[in-house]
Amino acid sequence: QYRQAHLLADNVNYLVGLLGRRAFERLRVELKKDASAHLLDAIAATGHPGVKELLLDILRDPQTPSPRQRRFLRERAIAGLRRFSDEPGVALAVANLLSRENASRFVKEAAVEFLLRAARPETAASLIAFDRSLHGRNTRLANLTGRALAAVGGDRAMDYLEEKLSDTSRAYLPWYGYIAVEAARYRRARLLEVLLRAARLTLSRRTVVPNVFRALGLMGDRRAVPLLAEVVGRKDFRIRYWSAISLGLLGDTAALPALRRALDKVVDYPASRRWVNRAAIAFALARLGDESGRKLLAEQASRGQIREKMLALLFLLRLAEQGPPAVSLAGRMVDLIRPYAAIDGCPRFPWEQIFSALSRVRHPRIIELLLEMADWKKAGAAPWHARQVLAEISRERLGPVLCRLMGQGSWPVRLARARQLESLGADALGCYHRLYRQGDLPARLLAARRAGMFFPGRAAGLLRRARRDPAWQVVEEARRLASWLSGSEPFPTRAPALGEVDQGELLGYRPAWRDYGQLQSRVVKERFFTEAPVRRLLADQRGAIWAATGQGLMSYDGMQWQLASPPDACGQQVFDLVEFGGTVWAASDGGLWRLERGRPQCALRDQAVVRLATAGQQLFVGTRDGVYRFVGGRLQPLAETPGAGPVRALAVAPWGELWVYRKAENQAGRLLGFQNGRWSDHDELLLHFWSSGGAVTGLGTGRLAVNGLASLPAHRALAVASDWGPIIVKPRQSRLLGTGSNGWPWLPAWAVAESGADTLWLGYPGQLVELRRNQARLLRFDLQPAGEAMAPYRTPPADLLVTGSGELWLAGRRPAVRPGNTMATVLRRPRADSKRLAMPPETVVTSIAGGGIRLDNPDAALRLPNQARRFQGGKTVRIPGVVVSVAAVAKDPWDFSRVDYRFKVDEGDWSAWSRKNTLVTQRLLDEGVHRVLVQSRDEQGNIDPSPAEVRFTVVTRTPTIVRIEDGRFQRIFPSQLLRYQKKGLGRVLLRNTSSEPVKVDLQMKVEDMFEKPASSSVTLPPKSQRWVVAPAPLSGRLLRRLTAGTVQLVVEARYRWQEAERTTRRSFPLHLLEANAMSWADPRALAAFVNPHDPLVELLGGRVNQALSN
Repeated sequence: QYRQAHLLADNVNYLVGLLGRRAFERLRVELKKDASAHLLDAIAATGHPGVKELLLDILRDPQTPSPRQRRFLRERAIAGLRRFSDEPGVALAVANLLSRENASRFVKEAAVEFLLRAARPETAASLIAFDRSLHGRNTRLANLTGRALAAVGGDRAMDYLEEKLSDTSRAYLPWYGYIAVEAARYRRARLLEVLLRAARLTLSRRTVVPNVFRALGLMGDRRAVPLLAEVVGRKDFRIRYWSAISLGLLGDTAALPALRRALDKVVDYPASRRWVNRAAIAFALARLGDESGRKLLAEQASRGQIREKMLALLFLLRLAEQGPPAVSLAGRMVDLIRPYAAIDGCPRFPWEQIFSALSRVRHPRIIELLLEMADWKKAGAAPWHARQVLAEISRERLGPVLCRLMGQGSWPVRLARARQLESLGADALGCYHRLYRQGDLPARLLAARRAGMFFPGRAAGLLRRARRDPAWQVVEEARRLASWLSGSEPFPTRAPALGEVDQGELLGYRPAWRDYGQLQSRVVKERFFTEAPVRRLLADQRGAIWAATGQGLMSYDGMQWQLASPPDACGQQVFDLVEFGGTVWAASDGGLWRLERGRPQCALRDQAVVRLATAGQQLFVGTRDGVYRFVGGRLQPLAETPGAGPVRALAVAPWGELWVYRKAENQAGRLLGFQNGRWSDHDELLLHFWSSGGAVTGLGTGRLAVNGLASLPAHRALAVASDWGPIIVKPRQSRLLGTGSNGWPWLPAWAVAESGADTLWLGYPGQLVELRRNQARLLRFDLQPAGEAMAPYRTPPADLLVTGSGELWLAGRRPAVRPGNTMATVLRRPRADSKRLAMPPETVVTSIAGGGIRLDNPDAALRLPNQARRFQGGKTVRIPGVVVSVAAVAKDPWDFSRVDYRFKVDEGDWSAWSRKNTLVTQRLLDEGVHRVLVQSRDEQGNIDPSPAEVRFTVVTRTPTIVRIEDGRFQRIFPSQLLRYQKKGLGRVLLRNTSSEPVKVDLQMKVEDMFEKPASSSVTLPPKSQRWVVAPAPLSGRLLRRLTAGTVQLVVEARYRWQEAERTTRRSFPLHLLEANAMSWADPRALAAFVNPHDPLVELLGGRVNQALSN
């Protein structure tokens, strides 16, 4: 796991942020397998006590044959050892690299930089030997080595530097000035005479680097004033610049006349602009008490170009030195650089001087500015110089600033400050304690995380307080750390196994899946299917169940589902429902409607309503543009709802606050609260601190999505179903509920319901969790019907409902096994109820068939109470056959347990109880009237006291009553479409052979050429025949026919005779012409063949219009 994280992420912060100090042992093992510079950085960042020895071992022998890898490992080892630079053994170990022949130039350069910052006297010999070996061939290394010797000091180092700087035989010495400046910063007085001799060479026009004159000022010895006063008046370019600055630093007022004369002599050159030297001289004048210099700098800072302003501000900062004025000037300087923080094209500022001046101001705000610039991506050399200055600041000054900055800013910035604080080598635990006591949510979480990971043995008290934090994020972080410190993995690497949670039930179609063989309990079947989604469930005061679906409002009374379609003006889809004022209200895509005495009544039209919530006598309505209060048939706006997008969730908390979740497409959602006429922001509740680029890294923050809100009155809390699980919210506390495994839930929660004050139901994809007094029990649910393959992914529940009797209802959308096969499902987990168990089943005969006909019972609906047990209201039906099949249905109210059936024919005996609900008579029935009784029995032994009954008459001869004798039809000209629609295609001759009048329903079909069914009705007198016009609702597709042809017209006559439905059919050929066919028999009728809907007519009209326009 960790190797994969290293190879894929290749990120030090990821690995250390994941594992903390305990990463050391694991990463050391990985280092032996794959020596990597990034892995070594991770080891150094853990702060483990064994880091120093490991880095020293790598420094001595990287144990890799690759020269390139040896170089990188040694460079990173040197970087990791910087926190131990004050230890003599470490500095000597690094210095020994300078004499190793197999150490690359880059490694030696890193070693010299280390020794420059360490400034340990015992390293002087190694530095001198190394510098002698260079023979001047490498200017950068010679520069660094000389500066390191100047920083080290001591007689041996000074003797060597005095000898080195006295040799000015060569005209060009690029390293000379850097060494001189470094020695001057440390006030190495032994080198003053050497530097004065080198400076006097300029009077004889010998070339010497200008930094020598800068070094004379940094030495602080006024013996250099006469020489500097002479040079500032005779030389130009950078020599005059540094001479003037040095005179100002030395503070001898005897130099004022020379400076005033030099100010007038400054000439503008392309390589040395006039304002550069004038600013330096003005600085010197101001330092020596001449206020004209300060005035000149102020004018340049206010009116010059950006580089002129920067230089003037630089000198003004050096004049101010400390205090609020210096901080203000530093801020103005950084403001000039900040626009280039992320873009190219930054001007060439005097970076070294700028940051040297900033480093002299001892104020926390300056450190904050340096930290800000160190994080920039562009801005020229500013980030590099900022990091160099920060490396020189003591941990006593830098630590408190870093600690304070961890309490503000973005999460990545806070993490960076924490890593910087820990890299100082100081004890950061005290900072984390202060941060937890005084900080906001990100600060408290950061304090708990870093303290637990990097100070595991001393952070127990802080973690105990974190376990009681008001924010669920801090509590979960403390739980994770406590589990980790006890030996568990830092994150669960898999979903909780079934063995880790008490086994429960499988809600679905099978007794148990093969994979879940231990699941043994009652199986609950589906309540209904619908192709539209089921979005919400509700139990009203009478105990009936309601479901908001995409097709309307479904209700269940214990026996059967019924559909209540919304009024036409109120749309079709139902998004939400509540019980308000004793009736059910529904939110739909067209408005708001309610049921009045079982009939839907539209209360609000032309306004899409997506969410509803109630509080006492108030009804709150969520729409696509905000939240309103429904008063007097109108929407009364609350204060303007913050955020954008439709209202995705709406609920009223037990303490009276209205909670709203809004989310627009491709935008982060907003979680809001409304109480006492004001909106409050609850977005902090959705923050988490473990994501970065879609991966769980801890490097960035994320915002959870909300899948639903639910009020929990018995718990006096509000549930927020989020992507990380359910969050239980109370007025001053929030907690994240998991499944009871590892204490770190990753499954998204979609629904939450309560059952009393001690039980919560949590809905996850494919599973439910019953949480009773902190004990979890797992229930799986399966939305696939028996016989279908198991879905490749788990389906989330749309809603959970716990009724007053304790029954659990679940609405979901079963996944598609085949395209277009997705259907919504409602599952129910029954609960034993003595009153409902004592109710007997109800039985109804649904159909009877025989002799090739089938008759259905129009009153087959099972509703409580239902005593209409007689087929077709007790009417005796006629069956033209001697073998009869009777089908029945029975349901056990609310229980839906399996039922047994038995049948009785005429006066015979009852059949044995059986699960079969169909009777086929075993003997041939005689002509005449017969009776069949059906009775049912449930699993508890309750028998239906009133059997269902069907009476029928057996008729063995079937006469032909109505015949289709003939049909006469015209040729079809498509252009005459409208005439055919009005007058028909032709006529059909029908004959009635009986002695009674017969009503005939006539239907015609022509190969999908009708835009609606073609039907008509006629009553034929006894013993008569009649021509009937054939209706023709032909569709516009006729106008697109390109060829003529013959199609079949099917005529079907339906009628009822002797209580039986009968049908007779006949087909006729119909000649269909092409779309542009005309009849030329009568020229006066040609206009009748022009149809404005004809595509050719439209094309002709367009061309005529174009011709007339031209």
